[in-house]
Parts: sequence; structure tokens; C-alpha cells
Amino acid sequence: MVNNESQHKLQRIRRRRLLVVNTYLMLKRGTRYIPPIARAILGVLLVVLGVLGFLPVLGFWMIPLGLALIATDIPPMARWIKRKLDEWRRHHLAEHHAYSTDRTESKD
Repeated sequence: MVNNESQHKLQRIRRRRLLVVNTYLMLKRGTRYIPPIARAILGVLLVVLGVLGFLPVLGFWMIPLGLALIATDIPPMARWIKRKLDEWRRHHLAEHHAYSTDRTESKD
């Protein structure tokens, strides 16, 4: 039972990490291939539709993604987003490492 719970928690951590990495890569590619005005329009559209997140097709996840798209064209905001993503990544890697260490110690 404990092993199943730990595997489930590890899978959740991996899915979350993959989501953050994919979001970062999408934003990075967007700055290269999508013109700034299109990014701004798409960002505003995501935020406006995200406010309607209680509807079945839309979701509240659209708000931070829209803000991140808008922020890629504002250098101070782009640096802030990159710094926050790095902090989040370091925090969760340290948490994962501590979790793995605790798990190996409990097996002994």
C-alpha cells in the first residue's frame, strides 16, 4: 500500500515537472515564431476566456498562460517569469530529492 502511494506521488511530480518544462518551451518558441502583436492578442484572449473558466470547455489555467504570453514582450516581466520558473524547478527538485532520500532510508 505504501509503495503504491509513493509511486502515485512520484508520477504526480513527474507530470507537474513535464507540464512546467513544456510550458516554458512553448513560451520560448512563441517568442521566436509568433509576432509580438499576435502574442499580445492571444494572451489577452486567453485571459478573457480564462475568466469564463467555470464553463465546460474553458479553464482557469488559461489566465496564467495568457499573462505569461503577454509578459514575454515586456523584458522585466520576462525576467520575472524565468526567475519564478527556475525557483519553482529548484524547489520541486529539492523536494523530490528529499522524498527519494526518505524513501530509501525507510527501506533499510
